[in-house]
Amino acid sequence: FNSNANVNDGCTYDILGCTDSDANNFNSNANVNSGCTYDVLGCTDSDANNFNADANVNDGCTYDVLGCMDEDANNFNPQANQDDGSCEVFEAESTLTEHNINVNFNNQVKDRKYLVYEPAVCKDKECSLLFMFHGLGGNYQQAAGDYYNWQATADENGFVVVFPDSLILEAKKYGAASDPAGKHWDITPLSFSATQDTKFVEEMINEIDLEYDVDKSNVFSTGHSYGGYFSYYLNFALPNKFKAFATHSAGLMPFNVYGFTVYWPAAPSTKGSAGNTPAMIIYSDGDNVAPKLYSDTLESQMSAKGHASVNKQKSTIIGHAWDKSMNQEQWDFFMANS
Repeated sequence: FNSNANVNDGCTYDILGCTDSDANNFNSNANVNSGCTYDVLGCTDSDANNFNADANVNDGCTYDVLGCMDEDANNFNPQANQDDGSCEVFEAESTLTEHNINVNFNNQVKDRKYLVYEPAVCKDKECSLLFMFHGLGGNYQQAAGDYYNWQATADENGFVVVFPDSLILEAKKYGAASDPAGKHWDITPLSFSATQDTKFVEEMINEIDLEYDVDKSNVFSTGHSYGGYFSYYLNFALPNKFKAFATHSAGLMPFNVYGFTVYWPAAPSTKGSAGNTPAMIIYSDGDNVAPKLYSDTLESQMSAKGHASVNKQKSTIIGHAWDKSMNQEQWDFFMANS
């Protein structure tokens, strides 16, 4: 303002505003800076861990998420950022589980039972599979007991054991080679034919493969007395299912029929038709039920048919009893032929 002027050549006025072009509220017409505002990035939630009282633009807030932060724990919480001490770490435990399966053979369906022992080490890795067949008059629960003690060997070596249960059968009449009545495994004397128990074994293998992490290329069998005969029978009746077998207090019975020697359960097939079936044959001195002759006969007949991996072993026990001290030797034999 000029008080002496009588011709107005232009006046200027204060225009209040922000004169900083980098500010949020920059005013290009302002000539008097009345204050500028700027973005302050930060968390604007006062309840958050990283609240910033100066922030006016929320760039993210963090909060306490309580939970278990141990990845090996059963209740691990991947969202947790503060451990609340709730972690629960359980070591895997060995389990003995009963199973029931319906087996259809020759249009007859029967309910069959078996036990599966899975060591803790097999809970998270693939393991080999062993079938243990009980003797005449026995059952699956006895087979899984301390008398045979396979669980301890399975724990030490890391494999799954199956204990199937047999049926009560009628006698099969084939002359001197007849199959007696009683609770035992179904064998067709003098031939390796399909029976309700070979079908049972096939069904078990399929079911176990679905439920447990087993190596189907490493399946083995063993058995005591009648179960030993069946272990042998099974490997020739189902030649592509098993890698090797053992027979304890059993073998192969020779019979003279009209001047000819026949064998029970059946003479072994040749190597060409049955593959090379490794066998461990365990016998005992003083065994009046399955004398050493039966083991000698099985060994000689398998060797004559071209089966090279035949290992005959003498039990440390006198008589017909199971020698559980040889469980490890059986497993070592299986692994050597796996």
